[in-house]
Amino acid sequence: MRRRSSLLALVVASLLATASAQPNKGGGGMGDKKPKPGAPSGPGKDRPPASGKTPAAGKLAFDAATGRLKGTWAGATIPSYRTPMAAPLLGTVGYATDTTLIYGPFEAGFGSGATATSSSDARPPYPCKDGSTYSGYCPGGMDVQMCETTLFKTCASGTVRKELFMDECGGHAKPYHIHMDPVCLYTPGADGHSAVVGVMLDGAPLYGRHETTGTPPTDLDACGGHTGPVGPYDEWGIPDGARVYHYHAQTKPPFLLGCYGPVDSRVHCERLYQSGTRKCGDASTVAMSSAYSVDYDLWCPCYDSTGKHSDSSDGGDGSDDGVVAAPSPPRPPGLPDGYDTWEEYNEEQQRKAEYAKKEAEQKKEREEKLKKEREAKEEEAKKKRREEKEKKEEMETKKKALEEKKKEAEDKRTKLMEERKKAYAKRDAMLAVLKNATADAKAEKRAKVLADAAIAGKNITRMKIKKSAASKDAACDDAFAGMPSVNTSHAFCNATEAAPSGRRRGLLQVTEYEVTIEVNPEEVNVTAAVTELQTVGGITDITTTTVDPLVELSSVEGVATSDLTALETEVVAAAAVQAEVVAIEAQVDSTAGEVADIETEVEAFETEAASLEAEADVLGAEVQEAAAEAAYAESVAEEEDRKAKDAADAVAGLPPRSDDGADVDIVYVTKPKGGAAGLAGLFTAIVAAAAAFV
Repeated sequence: MRRRSSLLALVVASLLATASAQPNKGGGGMGDKKPKPGAPSGPGKDRPPASGKTPAAGKLAFDAATGRLKGTWAGATIPSYRTPMAAPLLGTVGYATDTTLIYGPFEAGFGSGATATSSSDARPPYPCKDGSTYSGYCPGGMDVQMCETTLFKTCASGTVRKELFMDECGGHAKPYHIHMDPVCLYTPGADGHSAVVGVMLDGAPLYGRHETTGTPPTDLDACGGHTGPVGPYDEWGIPDGARVYHYHAQTKPPFLLGCYGPVDSRVHCERLYQSGTRKCGDASTVAMSSAYSVDYDLWCPCYDSTGKHSDSSDGGDGSDDGVVAAPSPPRPPGLPDGYDTWEEYNEEQQRKAEYAKKEAEQKKEREEKLKKEREAKEEEAKKKRREEKEKKEEMETKKKALEEKKKEAEDKRTKLMEERKKAYAKRDAMLAVLKNATADAKAEKRAKVLADAAIAGKNITRMKIKKSAASKDAACDDAFAGMPSVNTSHAFCNATEAAPSGRRRGLLQVTEYEVTIEVNPEEVNVTAAVTELQTVGGITDITTTTVDPLVELSSVEGVATSDLTALETEVVAAAAVQAEVVAIEAQVDSTAGEVADIETEVEAFETEAASLEAEADVLGAEVQEAAAEAAYAESVAEEEDRKAKDAADAVAGLPPRSDDGADVDIVYVTKPKGGAAGLAGLFTAIVAAAAAFV
């Protein structure tokens, strides 16, 4: 009873002191509260996410009593943090409506030092690349916007690796997560209150940038949230006009979340981050390069309304106009800020420890999964390299066989030339005898054309046409003139009179002749010659046949039988060698084709192996990143477990509680305005406070 009387005296003294400090402006009273500066005038109409219908990732329900969402989402229990409380500095702080991970403002860092460079992209990755040199530095605990902005000052122009930083949707990396305004999940330019884009782990919803006025709110606390009306979101049961504490995306730090609020000031936010080595209040000059540095409080996600680490414009007391709190009851010694009793702190620490343990296990599972994927890729790549090696060995064997076949073909061609050389000698001897015997140049020419075709292993092509001309020779000349592609030394022409036409051209008799042209297809393109003849005027009845040149030689007058027999012997020998050459050349072509096919397979294996090795490298980098996250999560779990044990020990050591030691209520009353109404209000407040404590 003595304790309650003392507290009542404190309440009365506080109220009297407040009343004496109030200026007498006249008018108004206890019921004339002013609205909070920047408060929205009314609810707006919400919109569904830009991605369409929310995927089935759990079930959340709106709790009207607390204004928070409860249930599960993306496999996480919501809420899993009480408020106010520090949020994870790295990793997940919430989930988007499409289950995308939401992170705070920080990354684990880029590069290994202000002046460090590397010839390879080590871990953590270097943020800049100039040719084959990697460089650049951002320490862990610096917000992603400050990091990227600073790199454009410290790295050479055009060398910042923009792919490492935020894309147009405000996220990056694998697993993909969001740090900044998730504009792909809502329509920033739409009227009214921005749509829901996610839920934080404390159960408070996250919205886009704008209030019901269609402009960014001006009263966000250091956590990035405020209390006000929102539009409906049927998927989670949020009613239209619900006045709840909620977060907004911002274009300045902390972007999506600074802490789990509400908090009354930036200083209050900073008090939540005072454990371990990563805490607020350690601002220092951070060297970003040899020539550039910034002042920054690393690992502190508490920013003022301008996105800076500086005192808030409200002086840090966090009080609302017209409201004053009665003195709080004495706090148990050593109880951390944000809790009223050791039992409450113990309960929260047990839950945090369990959550941290679960998250550490999930991080470890992801690390192990990525390790297995990397090992599988590496094994697959090794298999492709083995197949590539086997194909290369097969290709070398084929190439060796190809060279041997080419050498054999070359030897056969040499032998063929020797056999043909012998045949040409027999031909020349036969022609010499023919010349001496007949002195018939036409017969000699025909014998040569026939013999050359026989030696080449070809049948003679015989073309017959009808052509009107003044003489036999003129008919042959006209025929050859119509075949410019034919070398007359490789063709023989003979014309015989068909029947007189009876026509006269001047004094000359014009006769129609049957013209026979024999050509050696080894030397003459028969198809081209026939095509040319078809375009010559006055030529009709074009036919082609093939004949055996040796048979035709036997009909040439003056060719001795013995000479023809000798020539035939050499022709047969040359033909046999030529058949061998053709067979070997076919083998050469076939082997060359096999070599080309194997080379294509080798290139394919090389490409596949390189691709798999690249995928393995990417997975390796992800494994390192996951390992770092797992190690950090494990350290957090160990720290939370230690705190949970300490909290349990503290509760176990508490003495039994009596009624006189029970907690007293904290009474909030309206500040009196002054004048008669103010005195009346003061009196009413005193009575209300007394009633609360008696």
